[in-house]
Amino acid sequence: LAVNRQRFREAGLWLADGEEYFRGRFLALNASVPPAVAAALGAARSAGQSPNHIGVHAAALRGYLAELRDALALARAMKRKLILPPLQCWSDRYWNALVRGRFPGVRADAQPLPFHCPFDHLFDNEKWAHSDAPIREHSFLDSHRVLDRDRNDSVRLVVRGAPAEARDHLGREPAVAARTLELSPGDDYAKAASALQQKGWGGAYVVKVGARSLELLCESLGSAKANAAFNKVVQRVLGIGEQIRYCDDADNRRWPGDARHPINCTWGFHRPPPLPEGSGGLLGVGASAPAACRTDAKEILAARFAEPERSWKGRGGESWSTQDRPGYLYHQYMNK
Repeated sequence: LAVNRQRFREAGLWLADGEEYFRGRFLALNASVPPAVAAALGAARSAGQSPNHIGVHAAALRGYLAELRDALALARAMKRKLILPPLQCWSDRYWNALVRGRFPGVRADAQPLPFHCPFDHLFDNEKWAHSDAPIREHSFLDSHRVLDRDRNDSVRLVVRGAPAEARDHLGREPAVAARTLELSPGDDYAKAASALQQKGWGGAYVVKVGARSLELLCESLGSAKANAAFNKVVQRVLGIGEQIRYCDDADNRRWPGDARHPINCTWGFHRPPPLPEGSGGLLGVGASAPAACRTDAKEILAARFAEPERSWKGRGGESWSTQDRPGYLYHQYMNK
């Protein structure tokens, strides 16, 4: 039911929600193409190659998860529900082998790539539905049940030095907000929430933020305790990323033909690292208190987009995306 309901909501066809679904305060994330994906797309076009493959797809999903983690943290600090952005996929999802990003036998004209991903293509709807991470579908503000006065009761959050927001992949321009809240690089999520209140705009129906501004904020809710509580929520809703596998004949060249490796898959995509919470936290990493926030935009971005450690030591020929997927995380995810 949760999957069907989400898809109908995205299409604007679910009419069973009560008025309370449209009440409250919201944070809308405008997500554009992540920088790593833009670079990969440009390189592929320059080389005359198709960008529709698992490498680009995995890079996109890593970027999306990082943006969602940050947006969830900001929404939590502001006590708002997150309106998800539309997401784009460069590969379909299938339990067995794909052929250049598509189901075997599916023609390119029948399955154009890239395409708009339904929410359940990447996430477990049931985990989100029973989590402390309230969300709304990407088309929420387009609903005829959102009053114009609410839709226009908005604040645009921008961080100095962030590039101008671009259209999303559906071609939609960033919405104009009635007011603008300007922050500095390195301000954390708690400070952003405080600044909104100090302006007297805490009651605004929707706060809108672009991904390029969001990534310049400090990755902290202001205390190790708050970060640790948030990390538990994120592990529940974003952990599914490490359980998804992509098996493609173009990107896993040992299949077919090697009897020892009948199918070679790339498992998962990188979850964002946890917020600093102390050595006894969920993942046993991070400082005993939130790290000092960088204030230089270049340093912030360099730290954010540092290439994560990878381990390609296979088990049965399957390659793993990161070194942070020990068995206990799988059991921890499945048992929640």
